[in-house]
Amino acid sequence: MVGSRALRVSPCSSKLRDERGAAAVEFALIIGLLLTILFAIVGFGRAYSERVALTGAAREGARCAAVRAEGCDVEEAVHNAAGAYEVNGAISAGECDEATVGEPVTVSWNQEFTVNALVKTFEWSRPISAVFRCE
Repeated sequence: MVGSRALRVSPCSSKLRDERGAAAVEFALIIGLLLTILFAIVGFGRAYSERVALTGAAREGARCAAVRAEGCDVEEAVHNAAGAYEVNGAISAGECDEATVGEPVTVSWNQEFTVNALVKTFEWSRPISAVFRCE
């Protein structure tokens, strides 16, 4: 009696045996889409980080122009503050003098951004600018 019960095979175990490997096939079908989404998220995150750093660099350049610090070159201040990121547009900067005290001075340029999302490359241009008051 004990032996006959042990030999019974439940209907669930035969069904599981028939579907073995189905998860691997489904994963193989969807891994390309998942990797594309992952690379796009990482790429756009890096581009956003670059935009934030370059906006800070524009503020540093505008501050340099506004306080008219001795030996301060606006373009050099922007490039130094940008750190590892490359400023790839022509920097436009206003000038401050005694006649423009209290007036705004703007530092700006158009920055090109590129994101490689494994399957497709996205490129766009975005203005980067900062405004301070002349002192």
